[in-house]
Amino acid sequence: SDEVGRVALAAPDLAPAGGYAKESLVSLGLWDALQRKMVFGADVRATMAYVESGNADVAFVYRTDAAIAGGLEVIDVVPVDSYPQIVYPALLMNGASNTAAEFFRFLSGERASAIFDARGFIVLDEGPEDERN
Repeated sequence: SDEVGRVALAAPDLAPAGGYAKESLVSLGLWDALQRKMVFGADVRATMAYVESGNADVAFVYRTDAAIAGGLEVIDVVPVDSYPQIVYPALLMNGASNTAAEFFRFLSGERASAIFDARGFIVLDEGPEDERN
């Protein structure tokens, strides 16, 4: 809208968040219309700093970063079907150390799931059940 001056996003060629934002804006037919208003940060934190400092009116950032940002308000969420699913996979290599196996079990357990959930991540229930506990 004309009410919005500058729109901040991470540089699509530097940061995954910027790539997702660009894909979403292209999918929604807004990329070309907003380009003249865009300012680019090197990463999500720099992008949020544009809004915090008053150098941008809005920013496209991960929900998880927005959740921990003080003084910023989430005003909208882009449709999940407008960008590729964001997945952070974890795997344990054959022959991994006991420490690595313990960490993997922790990541796959209920305590880590609760931590991820509290930070705004969506935890997928995929994988063998005996490895998730």
